[in-house]
Amino acid sequence: MAGGGSDGKYSKPKPKTRRGFLLLKPIGIYLAVMPFSMAGVLFHAGLRFHFDVDSATGLRAECGIFAVDMERYATILVMVVFYAAYFTKALLQKKQGVNTMILGKGDKPVRQIRIERSLQITTFMIPIVELASIWWDVMAMPSIVKWIGIAISAIGVTCFIAGMTTMRDSWRAGIPEQKETKLVTRGIYRISRNPAFLGFDLIYLGILIAYPNAWHAAIVALAFYLFHQQIKSEEMFLEEAFGQEYLDYKKSVRRYI
Repeated sequence: MAGGGSDGKYSKPKPKTRRGFLLLKPIGIYLAVMPFSMAGVLFHAGLRFHFDVDSATGLRAECGIFAVDMERYATILVMVVFYAAYFTKALLQKKQGVNTMILGKGDKPVRQIRIERSLQITTFMIPIVELASIWWDVMAMPSIVKWIGIAISAIGVTCFIAGMTTMRDSWRAGIPEQKETKLVTRGIYRISRNPAFLGFDLIYLGILIAYPNAWHAAIVALAFYLFHQQIKSEEMFLEEAFGQEYLDYKKSVRRYI
């Protein structure tokens, strides 16, 4: 996830595959299957539903014995696409002998280890808090606010996937120890030095806007702080690894957008 990432070189030969296609294919399957799965559940349960618009609760698919909140469904779909992309990429890299998850690992300063391990815990807890916030929906925001939040999250997923795929097999969660790499400045990295972190922030912010509460806001604020600290650490790594090349890149492209 390093800003202006690095395109690493590995001794293990890489199979000639269309990585972008391999990544997008599972995401497409999730997108295609989930709506039909939900429709199948409703059909086999024998539930008849209709749509209505209520200014207080938004667009809902009302069933005989329960209501399927369409905002909730859309938010969870965004989350599924995000985590499907994340873990699909990690799995593909693992099959090629590349270790993606390097947060809190390696010979790093104690402070950096603490930041990365805190990130591990926080990013593990956030989807749990998000799902709880979606389920209870204590603030019951207006439908328009929820859809704005969902749109922001969807933009975040797009940024994250674009940054991750542009990095190809060099994408990592954490600071790598290898420094003999090539600076990646193409694609979305011409717009943002940290599109993956930007994606995380937008995803978390969007869901918070749609389903706010005190616990949700607190853990998102913590995540923003830890991401920012991680970005600054990765910038130091990149300055050391690439010197003037990275300094010139920093002058032309913003940290976020």
